Amino acid sequence: MKKKSDKIACPTCKKMVSKRGLFGHLRFAHEKTSDEAHELMGNPVESSHEEVDEEIDEEKERIERIFELFAELKKIKKRKEDIEKNIKEEVKNDEEDEDENEIIYTLTNEKAENLLDELDNIDEKICEELEDLGIEFEREEEEEEEEEEKK
Repeated sequence: MKKKSDKIACPTCKKMVSKRGLFGHLRFAHEKTSDEAHELMGNPVESSHEEVDEEIDEEKERIERIFELFAELKKIKKRKEDIEKNIKEEVKNDEEDEDENEIIYTLTNEKAENLLDELDNIDEKICEELEDLGIEFEREEEEEEEEEEKK
């Protein structure tokens, strides 16, 4: 049997509700947020569940974006390797058959070089975005340059 002392007045409407039911009353009858209800009950909450959920969602999005960017970098690296391999094969073929049209080779080589430059630019932008997301690493080019400087 409930005692009269088990009930307290709602701080908003003064209706008598059970101590255990006050939180739900504030949330549903007065449409208060969890934090607002806790404040009214005299139990301030430092960080709400909603804020934590938002932070978790933001971190999930950040991590998903990081994985997407690394996947893009991997595709770019593979594409660059394929282009460089084709350039080397064309040079090898050109050396074997010197009668081939030099202009065609030059145009093909220039097109490949332009594509490599575009891929480098995309690579750079992805790396900058990763750095903005808090991921720091040395790019392969920088590592190669450092190795050459040491020699």
